Amino acid sequence: MKKKLFAMISAVAVLAALLVGLCACANTFGPIKSALEDKGYQEIELKDEYKDQVKELYGDAGERATVHVFQKSILETALIVEFKSNDDLVEALRDRLTEEEIEDAYNALQKLDIVNGNCVIVSVAPEALAAFKSTKG
Repeated sequence: MKKKLFAMISAVAVLAALLVGLCACANTFGPIKSALEDKGYQEIELKDEYKDQVKELYGDAGERATVHVFQKSILETALIVEFKSNDDLVEALRDRLTEEEIEDAYNALQKLDIVNGNCVIVSVAPEALAAFKSTKG
């Protein structure tokens, strides 16, 4: 029984590594930036202390993330957390999940409208969310 469990865990780990390896080169920020700019959003500079607070939410993987803020008006703001690769996004999950849960969580996250490849959006502006979603493959 223990051998079967170990084999299953190993298979899931290898599958997760392959999945991440296939997706690791995905850089989705460029099309997201273009889509937001096409909707009239401009990238603005955020104070480092606020960027650091956002990065802390993602644990060690947050150190390998860039925080971008796009604004059309005071109420129409979108915060994009761009991880350097999908590997770094998976590392953010690894800080909170077991190895068995990572693949399912990663696949579930990619189905959400707020995750696109190596980027995560935090916004309540419907137009920004629509622009972000329009770049998903």
